[in-house]
Amino acid sequence: MEIVHTSEVPWAFTAVYASPNPTKRKDLWSSLTDYASSHNLPWIIGGDFNDTRYDWECINCREVKRRAKQFNTWIEDMELLELEFVGPSHTWARGLTKETRKSSRLNRALCNSSWATRFSNAYVKILPTIQ
Repeated sequence: MEIVHTSEVPWAFTAVYASPNPTKRKDLWSSLTDYASSHNLPWIIGGDFNDTRYDWECINCREVKRRAKQFNTWIEDMELLELEFVGPSHTWARGLTKETRKSSRLNRALCNSSWATRFSNAYVKILPTIQ
């Protein structure tokens, strides 16, 4: 989505709800890479990437390190920056007992440097889960 405000340079926002299927997520990353190469706008991408970046972002999850490396490589190749966040560090959870409990930080916002410069005070506020 292109955001246009009178007499200002437009910027782009892309909402993401990535598939839990790793192959489909790679297709998404490829589509986002194609978009970036054909649009030279300040750009932010936000939503559920269905991937983590660091060990602390996942509790009781499998295959985190390999997937995180692939996700981080894509972010670095795209020269994206992650917006700081306030609120709970994990945005997804499942399981009712300590033994079955899993949680991850799957939601985030990434932007290019021109968007970060233009909106230098921006951050992500993660709201607590209501049960």
